[in-house]
Amino acid sequence: MIALNKSLMYRLNQFYNRLIRTFYESAVYFLFVYIELNK
Repeated sequence: MIALNKSLMYRLNQFYNRLIRTFYESAVYFLFVYIELNK
Protein backbone atom coordinates (compact mmCIF):
# COMPACT_ATOMS: atom_id res chain seq x y z
CA MET A 1 0.00 0.00 0.00
CA ILE A 2 2.77 2.43 0.94
CA ALA A 3 4.77 1.49 -2.17
CA LEU A 4 1.74 2.04 -4.38
CA ASN A 5 1.07 5.41 -2.76
CA LYS A 6 4.71 6.44 -3.23
CA SER A 7 4.54 5.44 -6.91
CA LEU A 8 1.35 7.45 -7.37
CA MET A 9 2.85 10.50 -5.67
CA TYR A 10 5.94 10.20 -7.90
CA ARG A 11 3.80 10.08 -11.04
CA LEU A 12 1.72 13.05 -9.88
CA ASN A 13 4.91 14.94 -9.14
CA GLN A 14 6.29 14.20 -12.63
CA PHE A 15 2.98 15.32 -14.15
CA TYR A 16 2.95 18.60 -12.21
CA ASN A 17 6.59 19.29 -13.04
CA ARG A 18 5.85 18.84 -16.75
CA LEU A 19 2.74 21.04 -16.45
CA ILE A 20 4.64 23.83 -14.67
CA ARG A 21 7.52 23.66 -17.18
CA THR A 22 5.10 23.85 -20.11
CA PHE A 23 3.32 26.80 -18.46
CA TYR A 24 6.57 28.70 -17.92
CA GLU A 25 7.76 28.01 -21.47
CA SER A 26 4.51 29.35 -22.93
CA ALA A 27 4.59 32.36 -20.60
CA VAL A 28 8.12 33.23 -21.75
CA TYR A 29 7.13 32.70 -25.38
CA PHE A 30 4.05 34.94 -25.11
CA LEU A 31 6.07 37.60 -23.30
CA PHE A 32 8.65 37.54 -26.11
CA VAL A 33 5.92 37.83 -28.77
CA TYR A 34 4.26 40.66 -26.82
CA ILE A 35 7.54 42.59 -26.63
CA GLU A 36 8.20 42.01 -30.35
CA LEU A 37 4.73 43.29 -31.29
CA ASN A 38 5.08 46.43 -29.17
CA LYS A 39 8.38 47.64 -30.59
